[in-house]
Amino acid sequence: MVTGASGYLGGLVLSRMASRGPAVGTAWRPSAPGLVSCDLTDPLAVKDLLVQHEPDTVVHCAAWRDPDRCEEFPDEAALINSASARFICAALPPEAVFVLISSDYVFDGTSPPYTEDDSVCPVNVYGRTKVTAEQAALARGNSLVIRPPVLIGQELTGQGGFIAQMVSALRSERPADVDDVLVRFPVFGPDVAEAVEFLLAKRAAGVFHVSGEQGGTRWQWTLRTAALLGLQTDHLRPSRVIVPRRAARPPDSHLSTGKIKGLGFSGFTGFDEVVRRAVPFLSPSS
Repeated sequence: MVTGASGYLGGLVLSRMASRGPAVGTAWRPSAPGLVSCDLTDPLAVKDLLVQHEPDTVVHCAAWRDPDRCEEFPDEAALINSASARFICAALPPEAVFVLISSDYVFDGTSPPYTEDDSVCPVNVYGRTKVTAEQAALARGNSLVIRPPVLIGQELTGQGGFIAQMVSALRSERPADVDDVLVRFPVFGPDVAEAVEFLLAKRAAGVFHVSGEQGGTRWQWTLRTAALLGLQTDHLRPSRVIVPRRAARPPDSHLSTGKIKGLGFSGFTGFDEVVRRAVPFLSPSS
C-alpha cells in the first residue's frame, strides 16, 4: 500500500510496487483511476483501510510538504504529517513493514553533511512534524525511515517542479533576484522510488538518507540549467539576502548517503541528466 499515491513520489513508488505484485494506492481526493480514498487523519478510517486491504507493507508518502503552509497551520500539519503516521503504526500488524518518507528538514542545516546517526534539530513546524512521525515509525520496529531532500523530475510527469521554476525565470526575461544562500541537494524522484524498492528487498530497517550527489544554491542551479539549455541569465541577479518567509529554512541540510551506498545502492541520477530528460516536457511557456 502506498499513501499519497496521487502525488509525485507516491505515484512513482506505487508504479514500482505494482510491477512486483498486487499494490494499492491511497489519496485523500483520488485524481487517478484505481486509487482508494482515505482520510489518514481519521484513526478509524485508517484502521478500516488496513483491515480491508491487509497490506504486508505500507509506504507512507502522504504529507504536507510546504513549510510555510505548515507554519501557518501547525495543528493541521501535525495531523497530516505526524498523527497519520501514528495511526498507521497503531493499526498495522507487527509483522507488516512500515516505510515513512521523511525529509532533510529534520536538521537545522548548520553542520552538514548529516549522517543517519546525527541528532535531529528542526527549525520549523514541517521539520518537527517529520521528527514526530519518525519517532512513531521507529518505536514500532520493522520500520524504514527514508529521508530525501528536495525532489526533482516532476516535469517528466507534467507537474512542474524545481527545474521548471528555474526555466520559467530564465525564459521570462523579467529582472529578478535569485537566492544564493540556501544550499540544496536535489534528488531525482525515480531514484528515491528505486531506493524504497531496494531497501525493502534488502529487508533493511532504520533510517536511510537518499540524496543527490551535487549541492548548490538556487542561483547556482539556475546558472547550470541555463548553461545546459543555452538560455541567458543577464536579467537575473544572485541575492545573498535571505528572503523573509513564514517558515525558517535550514541553510545546508546535506545528507550523507554512505549508509545506503554501503548496501550496494548506486542509483543516483545526476542533475544534468535530469534536465536533459526534462527538455521535451519544458514548453516555451514553462
